[in-house]
Amino acid sequence: MTSLTEPGTDCGCSTGQSDSPIACPVCTKRGRTVDLVTPEHTLIKEVRDQLDPARNYHFCDNPDCDVVYYNDQDTSVFRTHEVKNRVTIKDDSPETPLCYCFKVFKKHALEEISRTGTTNVFQRIQAKMRPGQSCFCEKSNPRGDTCTQDIKDWLETQGITNHEAIPMTQSGSCCGNTGSGCTG
Repeated sequence: MTSLTEPGTDCGCSTGQSDSPIACPVCTKRGRTVDLVTPEHTLIKEVRDQLDPARNYHFCDNPDCDVVYYNDQDTSVFRTHEVKNRVTIKDDSPETPLCYCFKVFKKHALEEISRTGTTNVFQRIQAKMRPGQSCFCEKSNPRGDTCTQDIKDWLETQGITNHEAIPMTQSGSCCGNTGSGCTG
């Protein structure tokens, strides 16, 4: 097992998700709350009109369940085939994004792991962050949050733990942006 040091921070673009008090109606596991902006931007056009802005939505983070979003008022769900991109924790394909904002895919990390036994995926993402540029995690990542935990969890499934301590922020700002929040 390869060992790296764990990242100390992420890009700071969290939209404040919390554990959901509502269980997924399919797998019965509790997920995470997401702001409406997340399914509005990550669902395919053909199903977006099914979103009800009066309802609260939740992300099912059970990797074995094909539900991505569910709401708190009925049993309607949105499944993996109804989102624009593959979902990091639900899809093993090398074509699955690890970082949605900067288009870093599992295949990039897998190629590097195959060559070197490790990966610098966190450094690669940080290198793409530029001053004045913001990421848009809440609009691009189906989880509605930063990719850091998903990458860490996925790397552990690859036998790599304790990721390198590279801060994902620059000067304490969001992805190198001096603004107060991440928008995309």
